[in-house]
Amino acid sequence: MPIPTPPAHQAPQPPPTFRARTRSLEYLQHLAARPLEVMPFLTATGERAWAQGWNPTVLFPESGPEGESAVFTTPGTWWVCTEFSAPEAGRPARITYAHFTPGRDVTTIHITLAPEGPGGTLARVRYTWTGLSAEGNAFVDGHTAAGFEQDMREWEADLNAALRRRR
Repeated sequence: MPIPTPPAHQAPQPPPTFRARTRSLEYLQHLAARPLEVMPFLTATGERAWAQGWNPTVLFPESGPEGESAVFTTPGTWWVCTEFSAPEAGRPARITYAHFTPGRDVTTIHITLAPEGPGGTLARVRYTWTGLSAEGNAFVDGHTAAGFEQDMREWEADLNAALRRRR
């Protein structure tokens, strides 16, 4: 017997002449712990330890460890963790989030964590923003390489400080 599905909500449609803009930027971070030690800090609730003002509402799971399929919100934005895999057989750990801000953008965040030196991690962080409207395209255009690099340096410093406090 097929599982009934509720009717879908109608998504707002952009004008027929709308062309979505997209931009991807990447940054390499050097983190002061091994990948498995870093991973808990890259969950919705784990980020509270180092990202000032970060206070998501976790919808799933209601309790227990977060990881792949976790769903949470921040003001105006819906998030889902689409991948949360530990390192195995020489492959780096991988974490991917997608978030949707209605009427503005869809963003994906891809993070790989590979061992670096004795006890460190090389984190490759790539953001991809796609506009869903003229406002969204302006939001995408506002993400410059220089601004992104500054944000990633701050993220790296704050995360490293939290990792060091934990030891």
